[in-house]
Amino acid sequence: MRRFQMILVFSVVLCAVPSFAQLELPVDSATEPPTFLATARALYERGDYRGAISVYENLLVCTPGHPQALAEKATCFNAVHEYVEALDSSEEAIRNDASCILAHGARASALQFLGRADESDRAFEVARLLVPRDAREYIDHAAVAMALGTPQLALEDVERALVLEPSSSLALYIQGQIHELAG
Repeated sequence: MRRFQMILVFSVVLCAVPSFAQLELPVDSATEPPTFLATARALYERGDYRGAISVYENLLVCTPGHPQALAEKATCFNAVHEYVEALDSSEEAIRNDASCILAHGARASALQFLGRADESDRAFEVARLLVPRDAREYIDHAAVAMALGTPQLALEDVERALVLEPSSSLALYIQGQIHELAG
């Protein structure tokens, strides 16, 4: 597998939550962080990255420095090829929560796309050394493993996520992506 393909997997699937694609959440009704996050994720899944960025920005007005929102916003910026903004957002997320695997991974992706491969490799390694605390973080960890070219470790992380959340559509989706890329 080529490294670029693995980094694309990381960049595309981290924020994608297929079950959110079915939600009909109006952006203007989002008043709590979980609702904001669900709304933004639904927009991301539909491919409306700019809409998702707007929702994250609204959330950040209400709860400045929210690390998960900053990390997911960075992933959206990567999706629209705004790598400097992705780097800024991910670094702010890391300043607010140094253990946020998604933020480190989004930072590494931005660095890679900015042509800073050595820094990107180090950032992916930092993300990989963090210990996942829940199913979502195991999924983030799996995406980082894929970006590092270690699909077996990625598969192990996805399987851990599925033990914690057996019906996780995101974990099942990533598991399929790993098998497709590895096969």
